[in-house]
Amino acid sequence: MTWPTFHSPWALVLLAAIPLALVWRARRRVGRGIPLPGLSELQVPRGWRARVLGARLPLRVAVLVLLTGALARPQLGLETTEEKRKGVDIMLALDTSFSMLARDYKPNRIAGVRQLATQFVDQLQSDRVGLVVFSGASFTQSPLTFDYEGLKDIISKVDIGMVEASGTAIGDALANCVYRFTQEADRTRVIVLLTDGEQTAGHLPAIDGARIAQSRGIRVYAVGVGSPQGAPIPLPPPHEDQLATDQFGRPIFTRLDEATLTEIARITGGQYYRAETNERLSQVLATIAQLEKSEVVVKRSKVMKEQAQWLVVPAVLLLAIEFAAFCGWLRVMG
Repeated sequence: MTWPTFHSPWALVLLAAIPLALVWRARRRVGRGIPLPGLSELQVPRGWRARVLGARLPLRVAVLVLLTGALARPQLGLETTEEKRKGVDIMLALDTSFSMLARDYKPNRIAGVRQLATQFVDQLQSDRVGLVVFSGASFTQSPLTFDYEGLKDIISKVDIGMVEASGTAIGDALANCVYRFTQEADRTRVIVLLTDGEQTAGHLPAIDGARIAQSRGIRVYAVGVGSPQGAPIPLPPPHEDQLATDQFGRPIFTRLDEATLTEIARITGGQYYRAETNERLSQVLATIAQLEKSEVVVKRSKVMKEQAQWLVVPAVLLLAIEFAAFCGWLRVMG
């Protein structure tokens, strides 16, 4: 059973003022009264009007108690539970460089990356997954989490230009992913890298980033998006009907660098796949599913829900009854 908690428990101190007010009221009335010996022995019949009037004070006390309780803001729902899950820790690294606008993957590479990443997360069950995006620099968009729906919402917003630095810094992205993992020695950790593989920027070469991952026992599964033949790079919207050109006015081509991605996977003990079909993505997931699963304790807390309305509503109804009965009805009914 979950007991209510109070957001503002200090308000309950006001409850102590109610009996003090009643004592003060009783003493004040005694001081004003004129004692009549034997009056208590008189058998005066009490009509319904007198009985209703006698309920006025208890009614007001009930209203004060209810409103004071509402002021303390009772809440329910804070219940922390622990759940043990066996799975793999996965960091997704998504390339958002301008070369990802190339259309050798339909409708273009960046749309393909979003689709592939979403499909990948859809197939996860008990694995923690996080997200890093990169172009000329890399940024963490989500730490490791079991919140798949929240992560997919973040992935749906991944696009060109969300990282201001231009170029493709694969090595920096791999290093960033490495440092996003927790330090449990027994956790199985992998990086799923979705990119066209052309390193053109960053402080750390792609191969050096792979060696850092290998030194921590982290495997990299590289998914190449694009074609080795390459494709021209369209300009960002609203000029997507035009192509990026070099200083001589020639279209700039971008090609899938399978050699680099294959080497990254080899160094870390992972595998390389070209993202040609959904079956390729399923192969990545199937391979990760065969890795040794390790146990993690997940703490969950329910969201707090306000319960003050259950005190305010009856208080308002009692006030309405008092107004109708004592300010209107009882004045004309006798």
